[in-house]
Amino acid sequence: METYGRHVNQARTWLRSHFKEDGTLSITSHPEEGSEIYHDLAFKDAFEQQPNHCSNEALSIYLRWRGFEENCSQSTIDGIRAGFKAMWEEVDNSGTFHGDWHYNEACCRWEGNPVLSVDVSDTVASIRHKINVEGSRRTHLAAMKKEYMDRMLTWSESECPLNFAFRYLCFAMAGLGSPPERTLDKSTKLSLLQHLEHLTFCVVGFTLWTRSVSFLTHQ
Repeated sequence: METYGRHVNQARTWLRSHFKEDGTLSITSHPEEGSEIYHDLAFKDAFEQQPNHCSNEALSIYLRWRGFEENCSQSTIDGIRAGFKAMWEEVDNSGTFHGDWHYNEACCRWEGNPVLSVDVSDTVASIRHKINVEGSRRTHLAAMKKEYMDRMLTWSESECPLNFAFRYLCFAMAGLGSPPERTLDKSTKLSLLQHLEHLTFCVVGFTLWTRSVSFLTHQ
C-alpha cells in the first residue's frame, strides 16, 4: 500500500504542475488530442479521493506521459493503475466506484472506477504494445551481413596481419614452430591464438548463416 500511495502522490504532483498557485492553468495551450479537458474546472481535482468526470481522461493522459515520455516499465504502469483503483474503490462502502466506469443517467452521476474506463484500458494496451515491441528489438539478433564480416576482418587485420597469422598457423600445424623470420614470446602467441580463434568463429558463423539463408530460400 505504501507503493500505491507513492504512485498516487507522484500523479498528484504532476497534475498540480499544470496550475499556478491561484488555480489557473500554467500552460495555456496543449497540442495533444483532447486538450479541452485542461480547461475543465474539475480537471485539477481529478486525482482526489472521490473521482469526478475528468478522472478517467486525466489518468489516461498521465499514463501516456509516464509510458511514452518517461519510458516507465510495465510494472510501474501497473502499479499506478493498482494504486488509483484501490484508492477509488475505498471511497465508500456502497460500491459506487466499483466496476466499469459509466454515466448513470438515472442518478445523473458518474459511477464505477475510472481505472476501468475505456480511455485508461486503451492507453495501457498501447503502452504494453510499445514495451513488448522494444523488448523484442532488444532481445533479437540482427541478421548477419557481408559488410559486418568485412568490418570484423578489417579490424582483425589492423590488430594482427592475416598473412602472418596464417603463416604462423601453417608452421605450427606442420610442427615447425614459429616462422623463421620472427620468434614469438608467450604473450604474443596468446594474442595470435585469440585472433585466429576469433577469425575461425566469425567465418564459420557467417558460412552457416549464408547456407541457412540459401536453404530457406530454396524451400
